[in-house]
Amino acid sequence: MKMVRGRVSATIKAPLSAAWSVASDFFSLHRWVPSIQECYEIERNVRFCRSYPDARGLSISVKEELIYLDNWSHSLAYKIVDGNMGLEDYTATMKLTALGEGCCLIEWSFTMSSSSSKSKQAQEEFLAYGIRNLEKAAMGS
Repeated sequence: MKMVRGRVSATIKAPLSAAWSVASDFFSLHRWVPSIQECYEIERNVRFCRSYPDARGLSISVKEELIYLDNWSHSLAYKIVDGNMGLEDYTATMKLTALGEGCCLIEWSFTMSSSSSKSKQAQEEFLAYGIRNLEKAAMGS
């Protein structure tokens, strides 16, 4: 397996403070990512998330550990510590930057071990989906 890096970034129409309020609530991913059925703290800085079952009845479950959360720089990082997604050595970072006029830039990147380019593409698609939903949640807050 080789180390793979992926990155998604987008400008969203939401103030930095509103977007960061949503993104920084590490244990509430299910509140802004519709495919996540539940997400909650299972131990200090570790969350458990489960998706809704897909058409085949399969559900993804994952434990993720918060590595850091910095309110000053509006950034956070986490890693997968267990799960059934088939992702190894997965670490992700998210950074938000104010752009003025009620907009901000979200940069969400990851590294993982993988032998398949499909895994990278699937992760990038999920992060893009997450960013779109983060914008909706930030505008609703």
